[in-house]
Amino acid sequence: MHVLVVDDSAVVRQTVTELLAPEPDITVSVAADPIIAMQKMAVQRPDVILLDLQMPRMDGLTFLDKIMAEDPIPVVICSALSEPQSESAFRALAHGAVDWAGAAGFATQLFTAEAALSSVPFGAFGRLLAGVDRAAQDRLQWFLAILQALRDAAGGRPLLIVVDDAHLLDWDGAVLIHGLASTKAAFVLATVRTGAHCPEPILSLWRDGVAGRLELPPLSSAPEVPWLTPREKEVATLAACGLSNRQVARRLFISLRTVENHLHRVFSKLQVTGRRELRHALERAMTDPEDSVGDDGPTG
Repeated sequence: MHVLVVDDSAVVRQTVTELLAPEPDITVSVAADPIIAMQKMAVQRPDVILLDLQMPRMDGLTFLDKIMAEDPIPVVICSALSEPQSESAFRALAHGAVDWAGAAGFATQLFTAEAALSSVPFGAFGRLLAGVDRAAQDRLQWFLAILQALRDAAGGRPLLIVVDDAHLLDWDGAVLIHGLASTKAAFVLATVRTGAHCPEPILSLWRDGVAGRLELPPLSSAPEVPWLTPREKEVATLAACGLSNRQVARRLFISLRTVENHLHRVFSKLQVTGRRELRHALERAMTDPEDSVGDDGPTG
């Protein structure tokens, strides 16, 4: 059986491919949007399509209508942003989708490692340590508290852990992720930057074949705005291209709140009040980096 995964998130495409790879009778191809999917379908007709709903260039429902009108193929909607009982789900089923495979199957936990937290024990997992006395410096207690928080959040469902920028994890956090993956307590997918130095436990994940790896290019393609961090540049660039906060969150596999926090800081640093002004500021940065925030630099 040939499965075509149509999703604009590289992490989702990688995750689904990793999940289906052990099945001997399934081959998987991927497309970042419906335009690319149609090109691939012209070469090889899939038996099943796993389709996201919210994508650039063409949304999933429009693509679903084209499929059903031209060459009906079983389509399963795979969206982490909508629930099975939502209006989007009912619309998709009405348009011809045969099933809905949202986030209900997996309990997904998203974490982003940051350079500022790379020397903090379990820095990327701090939100799971609410209520834990960190002054005691009992790292075993923190480790057990994180495990319990993950179990509670999973509620008996399989656990999918996605770690963005895993090369920035502190040693304890890297050991935690390696332990979860190697003991099969969770399915782990980690993203890293090409050429970045990784903690040994993260490297062992791929050497031992116990976790998926999504290697991302360096951040050199983002506009050179000296006042923004690498992650702020990524978020700002996508927002300036017209993506909504939810689409940015999904593209980068970070939480909606994280996107909102980054944009708040970006707007403040660049002294803009909306996406149109942000786009103009980034365009100026690409042609004249020294003029990206005015003559006097950032304020505040």
